[in-house]
Amino acid sequence: MNRVVVIIIVFLVTVIGGCSWQMAGVNMTSGERLFRSNCRSCHTLPNPKSQTDSDWVSLVKRYGSQIDLVPEVQAKIIAYLQRVN
Repeated sequence: MNRVVVIIIVFLVTVIGGCSWQMAGVNMTSGERLFRSNCRSCHTLPNPKSQTDSDWVSLVKRYGSQIDLVPEVQAKIIAYLQRVN
């Protein structure tokens, strides 16, 4: 009986944990995911509101090219930063 309860608990924790991970991924845009994964590789993530829209264009192009971000990825990151700015 105890073994069945443990199996059910493990199953529920796995299912609930998987659902919350998927829901978090659905709420995050591709631009935000790219921003978080690429920009964090060199420094802490800045507040998107810390720069103007035109500043973000310059910054992403300058530093994105240093880490070989293709223009399509740079555009998605810029669009995200400008949307939340």
